[in-house]
Amino acid sequence: GALSDGRVSGGVPICNVAHVGGGMVVVPRGDVAYFVSRAGAVLQRYALGGLTGGAEMVTGTLSPTDRWLYVGCADGSLHVFDREGGGAYEKCLVEKGGLLGGNEG
Repeated sequence: GALSDGRVSGGVPICNVAHVGGGMVVVPRGDVAYFVSRAGAVLQRYALGGLTGGAEMVTGTLSPTDRWLYVGCADGSLHVFDREGGGAYEKCLVEKGGLLGGNEG
């Protein structure tokens, strides 16, 4: 979808923007993040699809090398995408609830 005025088309709010050479990674609330050129063209998509049971992305950050995109979801899960691998989903690092208060005893 198109990006404008801090929202993705359809009115979905943008939660996080990470600047990277040649553009930025935009994480709207939902199941897809985007690598966007400085001119606004979507160059890559990072989709959770049915992998997470409907978890919504709420934040994202890049690794120090800019290769890996780490995305945190509202359910407390943490997912990794390979930017150099065409935006492919890599793995889940933290299951639901484990990151944001799962097992404090």
